[in-house]
Formats: sequence, C-alpha cells, structure tokens
Amino acid sequence: MPGTGDPYSTKATLAVIEGRAGPVSHAEMDFLREVRIFRTLSEEQVMNLVGLVRRRVFEANAVIIQEGDVGETMYILLDGIVEVSKSLTLKVGRHTFEQADKSLSRLEGKHHACLGEMGLIGRDERSATVVALTECIVFEMILEDFNHYCEQDPRAGYLITHEIVRVVSERLRTANQDILKLTTALSLALSPR
Repeated sequence: MPGTGDPYSTKATLAVIEGRAGPVSHAEMDFLREVRIFRTLSEEQVMNLVGLVRRRVFEANAVIIQEGDVGETMYILLDGIVEVSKSLTLKVGRHTFEQADKSLSRLEGKHHACLGEMGLIGRDERSATVVALTECIVFEMILEDFNHYCEQDPRAGYLITHEIVRVVSERLRTANQDILKLTTALSLALSPR
C-alpha cells in the first residue's frame, strides 16, 4: 500500500481524478493521434475513439498493471514516468531460489506509450508489471468498450488491431534475438576450455 514502503502493492491508491473529466482537449486529441496504434485512423475515427477512454491518475508507486493478473484494459501514458518490470527466479544457493524483479524499461508520457495493449485482444495474464514512478495521467480503454467500437467501425477496429499485432510482433522478434544472444553466451560460458 502507498505509504507502507511497498511500491509494488496491488492495492495501490488511485488519486482523485478518475473517469472522464470534461471534454478532451485539442492537445489530448493531438496526443492520441501520435499514439502508434492510432496513427492510421482518420480524424473522425479518433474523435469516436475519444468517447471510449477515461482519464485516470495513478499516484507515485501505484501498480498500474500487475504481472500474472488477467487483464482486459489498455492504458495510454499521457504524463508521468512508469517502470516496466518482469519477475525472475534466481538461484541464490544450492537448493534455494528467490523471486526478483528485473526492470525492462522506463517510459514517459512523451513516448506515447501503450501499456497492456494485449488486454484489448483478449483476457490473458499480464506479462509484466507496470509501476508509476511519478504521478501518472493515463487514458484507460476497456476491452468491452473497444469491442463495441469495433462493431460500430470495423475498419477502425481492424487498423488498431493490426497495429497492436505489429507492436507485439516486433517485441517477439526482439525477445527471440535476446534469447539467441543469451543462449550463445551461456553455451560459451559452459563449454570446456
């Protein structure tokens, strides 16, 4: 919980601002147009998309996404800094193992980052934890609302889903390259000299 010194508590407190806080400003509309998965949408499609998102504020140290939880929500980081981490099992003794978090990246609002976009594809377990390092303002989009949007405008739904697939494909390609590098390094480290 916030204030208890545990920044990874799943009961992190949300700040006062929650839900739609009036009309989306021109700056926020421009921001949405710069988000990678929305770049191929027309102005009208982006305007219709605005009705789906809710503005939320997470306090510093709040858990936005918890690895292992089932998710059906995507967040778009408007302002603030988040850390993305993954839980690892480490051998610390002959028969002793411990869990540790490995920081994968830090993202800022200026990166137009989408967090948990796979939550719009289906209800799967989250693959990483996202923690607000500072107060963070996000747009939240829920799977049910996104599905309704796709029913109303199948072309826009296709364009967004296509971009999500491209993002995930790039991440998979990078992960495969990283696995190959690690496997090669391990192989060299274990080979007889």
